[in-house]
Amino acid sequence: MTVSLGVPIACSDTAGDLGVIGRLYPISEPDLLAVIQQRLQQLPLQTLLQQGYSAARARAATPPGIRLPVVQQAATRAATLIPTALPHGRDSTRQLLFIDGTDARQLRLAERQLREAAGRIKLVLVAGAPLALRSRGIPAWFDQQGALTRRLGIQRVPALVYMRDGRLYIDEQPVHDHD
Repeated sequence: MTVSLGVPIACSDTAGDLGVIGRLYPISEPDLLAVIQQRLQQLPLQTLLQQGYSAARARAATPPGIRLPVVQQAATRAATLIPTALPHGRDSTRQLLFIDGTDARQLRLAERQLREAAGRIKLVLVAGAPLALRSRGIPAWFDQQGALTRRLGIQRVPALVYMRDGRLYIDEQPVHDHD
């Protein structure tokens, strides 16, 4: 089936040279793919793999954290998040302690509280090096991109999160130089 749109189309069996109008200039920039290939060939594959591995290890050792102000005055408040993991009316003996792992005072406070709590506290870093703490025998988790602190409404550290009467509470604990 042939459809005609009513537009005349010129068909020719022979194509002719129409000539050149104006000057022709060579392309001055190099081909991007050729440049990338050349650079990849100059670097040994082992070097590229080592660079990628080193960057990944550095990021895992000290992930990008968030900066929160340090607690100046003790305060307790209910979290805005309603817990669904435990039935209402039940208390949990598990607690989460959020600290900035780059602050030596907060690290000392955390170590003391972890010893006293005998396994009831889980340490969560908002900044710092969780792998370095684990190598010292201190289990630590990392709040990736501040997801937990945002969900719980934590605004300052150190902050202890616990459950009482079916509700989550946040204790903001000031740190002292002797902690």
